[in-house]
Amino acid sequence: MAGKVFHIDKAGTVKTILEGFMGAADHAFLADKTLLILPRMKENVLTAYDLSKIR
Repeated sequence: MAGKVFHIDKAGTVKTILEGFMGAADHAFLADKTLLILPRMKENVLTAYDLSKIR
């Protein structure tokens, strides 16, 4: 949504954790590794983010 990745906690609080993407496609989240795999189609890039270091 608008080039951003959000975290929504159990209370419903929304926090932007990553932003600035163009054409982000279907993502994958590996919960056991807290790893977000994010294809960025317009940039022709596939990136993995360790969310344990971001939150």
